[in-house]
Amino acid sequence: MIKECPLTKADVTVLGMEVQSSWTGTDIAAFIGRSLAKRPGVQLAYMVCDQGSNLLAALRQLALPVVSDCSHVMMNLVKK
Repeated sequence: MIKECPLTKADVTVLGMEVQSSWTGTDIAAFIGRSLAKRPGVQLAYMVCDQGSNLLAALRQLALPVVSDCSHVMMNLVKK
């Protein structure tokens, strides 16, 4: 059942973090696949993303539903 309230820390699982000079949809799909392989039994209900074309391409490849809600701001902070 889908909740109609803001996400909490308990609702979120960080799969991993990695910095590259650029990411293609195929790169992202492979990263998600590798990350999930390390966590047997984890099932993704949906992915939250900023609708970037590379992210959408990866999520299409993986047939994962998308929820729009975030931006590149957090990843830019991680890079710094």
